[in-house]
Amino acid sequence: MNKQISLLCIININCTMNNTLISVSDINGKIITFGSTGVLQIKGAQKKFPFSSQQIGYFCGSQIFNAGIRYGFVNIKGFGKGKKAVLKGLKFSSLRLLKINNLTSLSFNGCKTKKMTRSK
Repeated sequence: MNKQISLLCIININCTMNNTLISVSDINGKIITFGSTGVLQIKGAQKKFPFSSQQIGYFCGSQIFNAGIRYGFVNIKGFGKGKKAVLKGLKFSSLRLLKINNLTSLSFNGCKTKKMTRSK
């Protein structure tokens, strides 16, 4: 009996300052594939550059495309340098991105400032 494969997937991307993490799940939430820049044998300081983010985007996108999935919703989160590069890598893998959500949390007021020193 063959498994029924949906044509849609949800791609969650977390771009930190030192790494890029991607997890791909189907509509029900079951993980199909995942990856980070360490999967491609990129080690050390090279993990934070946009080129490595683009490579992991292309790698995960091609895995998804070979599995028979053609469309994806993207949730992207974080302040890293590789946010746009990951999306470029996913588009190079001939995957159709239907919607891109930016889930980065922003603080409105920021941190509380320190007290002023009292002078005599």
